[in-house]
Amino acid sequence: MSSPFRFASLLRGYTLYLLMLVVVACLALAEPLSGQWLRFDRLAIADGQWWRLFTASWVHISGNHALSNMAGIALFAYIAGPSLNSVRGLLLLCWCVLFVGCGLYVFAPDLYRYGGMSGASHGLLLVAPFVSPFYGRR
Repeated sequence: MSSPFRFASLLRGYTLYLLMLVVVACLALAEPLSGQWLRFDRLAIADGQWWRLFTASWVHISGNHALSNMAGIALFAYIAGPSLNSVRGLLLLCWCVLFVGCGLYVFAPDLYRYGGMSGASHGLLLVAPFVSPFYGRR
């Protein structure tokens, strides 16, 4: 098997992670408009903009913040490997993102604005060693 085909095969195992990186990068490039419509904004959520509970994790407060969270996604991809590049991984990602958004809304009443993947990526990093090929199953 030649090198380009091997590389394409390897990338297929990391599609979910690559998609996450692309979404974060595109939304960072679309700032400040993306942040205005997608960040966690308590007053907007109270007015019915519930999607912000999910989308707040995808927008960032600065380019450096987006880059550091993209590094966290890459670390998660390295630790978990292709084992979470599946429906299970997508469900885990959605759960972490919604858990952070809803958790902030319910348990941090003094927080009015938030943006970033940090909370969700910490949740993903907690799961990564359990599915990683680098750690024992015990």
